[in-house]
Amino acid sequence: MIVAVANVIASIPITIYGLGTREIALIGLLSTYSIAPENIVSLSLFWFVLIWLFPSIIGLGVTILESGNGKTAMKETVKG
Repeated sequence: MIVAVANVIASIPITIYGLGTREIALIGLLSTYSIAPENIVSLSLFWFVLIWLFPSIIGLGVTILESGNGKTAMKETVKG
């Protein structure tokens, strides 16, 4: 539930001193459980890589592979 609240707060498009609003929200919410802010920020960045960056890299690879196959299929359609 804490991550869901942090994601809602993160939808506000502002940053404070270079820190994202999601990280600040998580620090505020998880500090009540005596978790170090460094661990919270690293967890938030890990989630970013896991949820957004990693699938984007996979999508880039699929796009590059499929764009080559699409050109070949289009040439065969035009000839036929």
